[in-house]
Amino acid sequence: MSNITLPDEIAELIEGPITQETLAQLRAHYSIEAGITPQMSNELFEIAARVGDRGGPEFKAFLRETMAAFLMRGFSPLRSQAPG
Repeated sequence: MSNITLPDEIAELIEGPITQETLAQLRAHYSIEAGITPQMSNELFEIAARVGDRGGPEFKAFLRETMAAFLMRGFSPLRSQAPG
């Protein structure tokens, strides 16, 4: 078992079937527009582990989009260039 603690409402939400309503609630909580924190990214990995194959393609797309937004937020092409 992981040591990542999910917010109670999220843990309860993902115990049941992963429906369109579930995805809407997850999208509201893990909003790309508001920003995904490192803690939230850890929670997303935990959610993925707990949901497993029950998530289906739309759930997997949500995870990809959200994690990509988190990773890209911290990326700056200027930081990756060596001083010239």
